[in-house]
Amino acid sequence: MGKRLNLSYTQIMMVMTVITVIIFSYLFLNNLAPFIGISVDETSEPDTYVITGLHRLGWGKAVGLSEGDVIVSVNEASPAEHDTIIRKQKIEQITSLTIERDDRLLSYQVRYVSDIFLQYFFYLILPSLYFLISIVFAYINIKRQDTGLSTLLITLTMFVVSLAYSASSSQIKFYPLAELILIINFLIAPSVFFHFIYQFFKERYAVWFNWWMVQSLYLFSVITIVFSLFVYDKLNINDLILTSFSISVFWILVQMISGLTQLKKESNKDTLYGLLYAIGLGVLPYIFFYIIPYFVIGEGIIPFEYVNLFFFFIPMGLMYMILTNQLYLLRVQIKKLPYYLIISIFLATVITLLHLMLFESSFQFRKEFSLFSYTLVLILGLFFAKKQLDHYFKPQLFVSINDFQASYYRFSTQLQTHHTRGDVIQSFVREIKEVIPLEHFKVLKHRSMLMPTKKTEGLPARYIPLLNYYLNQRLVVGRLNGRFGLYAIPINNYKGELFLFFFQPKQALDQDQLNYVSTLVQFVNLALENRTRIEDLLEELEQAKHTENMEWLSRLLFEWSEIERKQLALDLHDTFLQDLIVLKRDLESLRKSNTKSMDVYKGIEERMQDIIFDIRETTRHLYPTILDEVGLIEAIKELIEKFELQCNSKLVLETNLDADFYQSRFIQLLVYRAVQELLTNANKHAKASKVNLTITNEQTGMTIDYLDDGIGVDLAQKQPDGAHHLGLFALNERIKSFKGTFTFNSQVGEGVKVQIYIPYS
Repeated sequence: MGKRLNLSYTQIMMVMTVITVIIFSYLFLNNLAPFIGISVDETSEPDTYVITGLHRLGWGKAVGLSEGDVIVSVNEASPAEHDTIIRKQKIEQITSLTIERDDRLLSYQVRYVSDIFLQYFFYLILPSLYFLISIVFAYINIKRQDTGLSTLLITLTMFVVSLAYSASSSQIKFYPLAELILIINFLIAPSVFFHFIYQFFKERYAVWFNWWMVQSLYLFSVITIVFSLFVYDKLNINDLILTSFSISVFWILVQMISGLTQLKKESNKDTLYGLLYAIGLGVLPYIFFYIIPYFVIGEGIIPFEYVNLFFFFIPMGLMYMILTNQLYLLRVQIKKLPYYLIISIFLATVITLLHLMLFESSFQFRKEFSLFSYTLVLILGLFFAKKQLDHYFKPQLFVSINDFQASYYRFSTQLQTHHTRGDVIQSFVREIKEVIPLEHFKVLKHRSMLMPTKKTEGLPARYIPLLNYYLNQRLVVGRLNGRFGLYAIPINNYKGELFLFFFQPKQALDQDQLNYVSTLVQFVNLALENRTRIEDLLEELEQAKHTENMEWLSRLLFEWSEIERKQLALDLHDTFLQDLIVLKRDLESLRKSNTKSMDVYKGIEERMQDIIFDIRETTRHLYPTILDEVGLIEAIKELIEKFELQCNSKLVLETNLDADFYQSRFIQLLVYRAVQELLTNANKHAKASKVNLTITNEQTGMTIDYLDDGIGVDLAQKQPDGAHHLGLFALNERIKSFKGTFTFNSQVGEGVKVQIYIPYS
């Protein structure tokens, strides 16, 4: 017996690429011959044919042939002997043509003329470009070196569609083999793509439809192909294959839309959305603008040469998903300029063609080339402008995969705005997902410091190998435990309840990624430990309040807190901020004196500017210096301006305060902090359309009335993770320390009403 041939998916893909190149080469050579585009009909005289139709892009139209011209000879032989005239009543595959017009004989040699440039553009250049994109797509997947069946199938889909595109250009010239290639590839393409969807989500344990559906679609495609070959010369083959193709595509789209409602994991939904957009934009215009009108009115609303352009959305969409790691993890480094140039050429070509189709009656090379060139330069400029904008705003908006420094920066910034344990943990999980591609993750609450067992409720079975490996092993917060491509790390221990983060990355983690996860967990644990200490302190103060008069202590703590905030603000201003300003000046001098590594120095300078801005904002948050600069009323107006920028709620302020208002510094601080906390709470939790804030200066004190029409809160229900509106609770304690009153009323669905009274004495 012969030795069995075992090939990897990568090797199969390389063989598949070679076969595709061979088939495309045959089609390419056929497409070099001009498309004649002449329809004929036999007259009453035997073996005599006259021209009855001329295609708008055909060679016959370009050289000036007219309907009614009599065909004398084709390739120096009788027209009755020419194959395409016999089979299809059309003239194709010729090298010479002689006609009779007004008793004159006119002879033509078939060759390229400038007036058929658009023909070559649509039938040769665009199919070749599509094929080259498919080759690049296959190259990227081969270089990834971890090719699976799904990668093989999506590459095969690209090849099949590219061959069908090229074959459609040869098929109109009636080459029999090209017609066979078109039928097979055009009808099998939806089945291969549907198989890819099944395999891709099966590899991620998220497939929502059965294998028999894929088999059924394959069977339907094969039956249609075989039937088409049998009735090829008896029926209009376009009617059959277009109908079959439309049915297959609609079936696939229905299943994809169904998947959007059944998939639970957001990353899987995002991938399915991307595939749906790529296929929908590529195929639906072909169906709605060409296939359906073809059956209804006999021709497409848009000629098929133009509607074929929409097929470019398929490879461009898939390439985008790979380059952004939404489909597979890219392991190939691609330089920016070639990448931008390819996309810009494609977009400039589409815009030029749309202009030609909608606004021009004839092709003028110089005019259209000028439009193409200007559009190309403009799009390239926009790409590089976007690059600069990303450089400025990227740390605040999003984090790239493995960009650990930017992730630390953003996460530390977000921690300043989180007030609940759940918010901190959710932010941690979101940050991990954006920086490291995850196949699956789970946050588990566990009442033991030992590794959970496989019987633990709520933990997926995929983590059983990890649980068995670390069975009965004691866990340490911040220490990563990983085996078999699975990981678990304790985040925080809160009142005997351990928060465990289980995750499975799409690729094995390197040491830098492992260190990143451990460091981020230390950030989270530190933030949660500080929160626990604050909660414990407030609880002790609440208990002490019921045993003896503690108003003096609360007031002392408040005054001490504000003094410390002011001192910290001054320290930051006089040290870090000044040092950074000096550093920025040094960098400016260095940039002017040294022209090497300009981008590095410029980037450092911009980061320093960001840090300066952040520290200024931090000092203002720790101690509102604006109170000393412009007074209480202007400081409150600034809070309102920030509130209106951050949320969609309409705020109405009513007050009798004026610029001459004066009370002690602690009274002004307390009023400012009260308004700040009320607006922060409204921004984060209220979801209100309207907020009313009334501040009244009276003889003996100040009244603050707050009212919103938001979702409200159930005061009887305990908040999760130990969060009991900590900010409002602290505000209540501060006001009581000044012998003031704090009233909080709310019901679910009826908004929040707060009344505060602060006495001056």
